[in-house]
Amino acid sequence: MKYIFRVMLLLCAFVASLNATTYTLGGVGTTLGELKITLNDAGTMKVDRNISGTWDKQYYSTSGGGYMVINYDGLGTPLIQGKSTTFGGTSPYAEGTISNGYFKEWKNGTADNNITLRYELEYTSPNQYFKHKWSITNNSGSTKNDVVFIRGVDTYLSGGDSGAGTWNANTNTVGVKKVVDGKEQTLTLKGITTPSGYSSKGYNLIQADAYSGDLKNDLNTNSSTDNGYGMEWNTTSIANSETWSITAYESFTFSSLEVNAPVKKQCYIGTTCTLSFSVKNIHATDSDTITLSKSNSKNWSSTLDQTSSFVLATAETKTVEYNITIPHNSTVGEQSELFLTATGLSNSQMAIGLVEAYDDPSVNAEPVFADGEVTNIMVAQAPVEYTISIGATDSDTDANNLVWSISDSYFGNTSIDKNTSTTNETNATYKYTSTNGTYKTDKITITLTDPSDSSKAELTINLTRLDDVGVSTGTFDATPTVISGTNIYTVPLDDTDSNNVDVNISTSQSGVTSVKQTNYVETKKDDVSNSDGTTSNFNIKVYNNGQSESLIKNIAANGDEKISTIKMMSLGGQISFDDKNITASVKDSNITARVDSNGTVTSTIESGGKVTTVSTLADETTKINGVDATIQSSIVTIDASNNVETVVEVKKSDGTILKAITTTSSDGTVIVKVVTENSTTGVISTPIKIFADTSPYPVGSSVKIENIDGELYIKSNMPITSNMKVQ
Repeated sequence: MKYIFRVMLLLCAFVASLNATTYTLGGVGTTLGELKITLNDAGTMKVDRNISGTWDKQYYSTSGGGYMVINYDGLGTPLIQGKSTTFGGTSPYAEGTISNGYFKEWKNGTADNNITLRYELEYTSPNQYFKHKWSITNNSGSTKNDVVFIRGVDTYLSGGDSGAGTWNANTNTVGVKKVVDGKEQTLTLKGITTPSGYSSKGYNLIQADAYSGDLKNDLNTNSSTDNGYGMEWNTTSIANSETWSITAYESFTFSSLEVNAPVKKQCYIGTTCTLSFSVKNIHATDSDTITLSKSNSKNWSSTLDQTSSFVLATAETKTVEYNITIPHNSTVGEQSELFLTATGLSNSQMAIGLVEAYDDPSVNAEPVFADGEVTNIMVAQAPVEYTISIGATDSDTDANNLVWSISDSYFGNTSIDKNTSTTNETNATYKYTSTNGTYKTDKITITLTDPSDSSKAELTINLTRLDDVGVSTGTFDATPTVISGTNIYTVPLDDTDSNNVDVNISTSQSGVTSVKQTNYVETKKDDVSNSDGTTSNFNIKVYNNGQSESLIKNIAANGDEKISTIKMMSLGGQISFDDKNITASVKDSNITARVDSNGTVTSTIESGGKVTTVSTLADETTKINGVDATIQSSIVTIDASNNVETVVEVKKSDGTILKAITTTSSDGTVIVKVVTENSTTGVISTPIKIFADTSPYPVGSSVKIENIDGELYIKSNMPITSNMKVQ
């Protein structure tokens, strides 16, 4: 089950295509097992395998098999390429050659407003496999959500239309197999891009599921099944102008050998790691003499532990170790496919493994800033020197010194006390002097490198300088606009009304003061009595650059304080103020945030008719793993791009600060993570994400941080689906 919202989307007209061409790869016919692949205009293909000089079809269709399905935004009827003209027509919009293959593109929509599907086919003769790459580009002008892509075929093995379904979860491989005369014919589709679903069963059943945009993760292992197979990939969204790419390999073998690949392995950059393949002789009566060959898609240095031929008895299995070195200049997450082929006296078989470059601090000595990656600082207009201490960790044990450097977009106003490699100290002091220049913002980049392996870390500090451009003398406008019992005061920022900030105060309010400070207008009301015996102080600051900060300090009878804050970094907005709460909303937007006198903070984002809500508890004490803890603050920040971050800080009795953080994008999807901070050293842990970034809470969810029976909980109505990946 997937959380695909079933909303019909009107489709644009098909774009006129170029003169279409049918391409053929392979087909020389001199090598047993060689493939001949014919790629047709509609994206279907005909695949034949060389059987002793004759060509044996691998798909049921004699003209072209296979189909591609795209679903997004919960389309009632997904777009299908290869079935009919539901996606871009039967002729491609563009086509041509690539290295070792061909490509075709189809567009659904006009030239300037479309979804583009690009298919790339790569094949090197006489391999028994080829590479698929699909790329979906969104040029529609808006984000497409809950995007699904499916590849499906109707298989045909050894002159017959039946075979048993197979699925290997360790290697993300779906297929169908049949044993004939002691040999096993196997057709498989291996997802290099991790798939979200699969199916191998009756071809018509898979086709129906695929055409509805949802494979069922099911398998029919009966060898008499009129079989097909399919694989599905999902992504949460594709932004406008963004491309989502998918890679897979399809293999066609007929062999008395069985070669199995290991699970994908993460290997540290700069090291050599080993992946264990297995080779098995599945012939019922005959032994076989085996030789091995290897390659990998990145051409990284590699070796096999088995370099000479060996004999496998009937049903015997041998482990083969594939050793591969991850180069020092590779990037984290970079992948290489490993191809291992075992060739016997009369046939061969292959398998594809996958290795991914991984970062190991103990090997690469990655210098890490202990106090975070990004810091935003608001600095004064007048010349003032700011000093910031920066901490870092060098995790190796060599004698090389860390090297600090600094770059400044404002030129000449920064310095750092560790800009040369004098000692291996892990702290530095950075100084910045604000000036009366014309720039309103400044970006400082501090870089830390380890000469032993060129590892580096960077800290970006964004500075916003306050000035008085467009702000009149005094508090607010001299005379407020009165509407429905509300005094509406305007803080003018410039000549553009959209950048001004309105502060709404009920006409019944008393004790409210408003003062023009150097860089902001401050409005406050103190000593407001609450029914629970607590006292609240209200404070609103509207800065001269259009940003604002609103807070309520709730003071209990025993003196405990809880401060809840709303920060708006975007230009222009509206702030409403009464005895119970402060509400801030972004002008011309669907985003609001409210802080109540009891400390509760709530933010809402409306998107596509659905409202996403994030709220925090108002309790003053709670427990963390049974240990008493105090909730110190709740903070809502609306950044300049209208993304919302809500942070709840809870301090344990041992001094550790726990932070529950929800980040809500402007379209209403939410990601939750938890970090701990040492209140003495300031060291922040690696975030613990409740769900992976690829499976955020969908638009329209509610996320609530609350106290239940003395324990802190994060609650949500997020549906449990196959898209949800728990960290």
